[in-house]
Amino acid sequence: MEEEQERKREDRRNDSAYHEWRKKVYERDFFKCKLSSDECNGKISAHHILGWTLFPEHRYNIENGITLCHIFLGI
Repeated sequence: MEEEQERKREDRRNDSAYHEWRKKVYERDFFKCKLSSDECNGKISAHHILGWTLFPEHRYNIENGITLCHIFLGI
């Protein structure tokens, strides 16, 4: 089951609409973590505020995105 979930996650990252959404979120946030602290290491990710699975209608809504560093995402 985990393997299938990871495969689906990778599939969405190959989606051109997802890449465009991520780019626009980064640009809007000036490529900086919105919760910036001394712990931020500069590695950022675009994160969905309302989850990808539960809110598919908001997947590509720029307002449903936030740029966070890996510290805040637990990566």
